[in-house]
Formats: sequence, structure tokens, C-alpha cells
Amino acid sequence: MLFVKEFKSQKKFKKFLNSSSKTYFYKTELFTKNIFFERLHVTLFEIDDIITFCEERLKIIIEDILLSKDYEMSFSYHNKQILIMLDVKDLTLNINVFEFIFILENLLHTYISRKFQNNFKITIAFNYNESILLESLRKIINKV
Repeated sequence: MLFVKEFKSQKKFKKFLNSSSKTYFYKTELFTKNIFFERLHVTLFEIDDIITFCEERLKIIIEDILLSKDYEMSFSYHNKQILIMLDVKDLTLNINVFEFIFILENLLHTYISRKFQNNFKITIAFNYNESILLESLRKIINKV
């Protein structure tokens, strides 16, 4: 539930956060201060907004770029760290699987940082078969 709220002061904003039963993340949109008044515009969002955003981006990457419709993903969250369990069936990669995961993690981190202006750690646990792992290890060994 993403929403923008206006507060008369930073003190009122902190009071709102402390009295709320939910855990919100926020980014400050606009702060105007005059001699007589101040206004703080804040975009508030929950972890579900971030997870939904990640899920939408991963779905686009998997279905449109990797051309796979058979996949599963699950999310868990703790202290600004998001763990994504990703299982794509019958996947063939032209690149090393470790590089692929690194690229996905960086893409999602960039998307989240730009949209929500917060620094979340993204970790992807990718379920892959032995042939993909062995091929990736072979490519790494050949580079060395």
C-alpha cells in the first residue's frame, strides 16, 4: 500500500511512525520550510510493495528474456534484506550461472534503489540442475 502523506513537521512525522502498528519504509518527497510553517511530503510504503515490485520485474525477465513459463519464486524478508528463492525449470544459459545471479541481484537492487530510494540487500538463491552448475564451473576454470 504505497501512499503519500503530508506532515506539518518532522516531529509529527516521527510521532506517526512511532504510533503506527505497521512497519513503514519511507522516502521524503518535498520539504518546505518558511518562517511560520513547514511541510513534509513523505511517500510511505510497506515491504509488500517492494516484494510485489521485485516479483513483477523478475516475471518480466524470466518470461520475456529467458522465455520460460515454468518457474517458481518465493520471497522472505528480514531487516532490509530480501531473499528470493528462484527455480526456473528447463533453463539453458549462455552465461555462467553465477554471473547470471549477480546480474539479476544488481538489476533488482538498482530498480528498488531508484523507485523507493532505500538501500535493500537482495540475495537470490537460484535452484539449478547439475549440468548448469558444472558448465558454469568449467567456464570459470577456463577463464583462470
